[in-house]
Amino acid sequence: VVRQRLGPKMALALELSIMVNNIGLLIIYLRIISDVLIGNGEYKGIITEFVSSGILTKAEFSVGLIAFPVLLPLCALERMDSLAAASTSGLSLAVLFSVVTIVMSVIEISKNGLG
Repeated sequence: VVRQRLGPKMALALELSIMVNNIGLLIIYLRIISDVLIGNGEYKGIITEFVSSGILTKAEFSVGLIAFPVLLPLCALERMDSLAAASTSGLSLAVLFSVVTIVMSVIEISKNGLG
C-alpha cells in the first residue's frame, strides 16, 4: 500500500524503520530474559538460584541457549505464511499476560497493597 501511495523510496523507508524497531524490541526482550534468568545486582535470577557459578551463569550463554532453539525453527521456514500459527500463539500469550497482569493489579489495589 505504501509503495502504491507514496512510492518505492517511502516503502524502503518504512521497511527500514520496521527493521530498526524490531531489532530494538528484540534487544529489550533479550535483556529482560537475561535479567530473569541470571539476575542483576539487586536480585538473583532463576538460574543463579540453582547454579552459583559456571558457564550457565553467563548472560550471553544462557540467553543464547534459550533463543537459539526458539529462533532456529523460525529461520528454517521457507514461506512466511507458515508463521501464522506462531504469530497467533504469540499474540494469544501476550493477551493472556496482559489479562493476568491487570487482574493481579486490581486484586492488589482492592487490598490496598500498592503502597
